[in-house]
Amino acid sequence: QMMARCISLTRDCADVCAITARFVARGSEHVAPLLKECAEICRACADECAKHEHRHCQECAEACRRCA
Repeated sequence: QMMARCISLTRDCADVCAITARFVARGSEHVAPLLKECAEICRACADECAKHEHRHCQECAEACRRCA
């Protein structure tokens, strides 16, 4: 239960990063708002994951910070 928000944000982050990467790869004219949202979700995910001491959470937080 205590990891529910972390898991939810991680899934959202993975999904938005994947779709954003596809838009960037094809040079979409609509990529700018996706990049902004992707960075926002990555920051939120990093903040949440950083609250947990599990190694995988700390690794996720660092990856999300780099992505943002």
